[in-house]
Amino acid sequence: MKLNLKKINYHKWIPSRFSSFQAKLLIAFLVATLLPLTLVALVSYHVSYNLARDRITNSALMSDEQLIFQLNSRLNQTENVADTIQYQMYAFEHSSPDQVGTMQALTSMRSNISLYKSTFDFFHIYVFLKPE
Repeated sequence: MKLNLKKINYHKWIPSRFSSFQAKLLIAFLVATLLPLTLVALVSYHVSYNLARDRITNSALMSDEQLIFQLNSRLNQTENVADTIQYQMYAFEHSSPDQVGTMQALTSMRSNISLYKSTFDFFHIYVFLKPE
């Protein structure tokens, strides 16, 4: 089996106005400038891409941590307000049997609940009092 290899004539691609030395000099100049420039561009791209990716990832993680902290703080606030309302309901149920004391405890409890709603920006706090 015989391989037929053709010799490629590169001089056909070079314009005839360039001498062989000028063409070699031009090619050497292009290789000497474009190769380092391309390498610097690729390295610069990869470094800036990795840096941007790392900063975006860190920013997202910090944002997540801050959101988790805010949610936990809000849930703790809500739990504390719920405990306070529960205590006030217990105190109301075990208040004095006279009507004046009951009305004062009820008025105090309603004003405190209204204060909690406005202070902590709770949209709905419903207190259902069961009739006896």
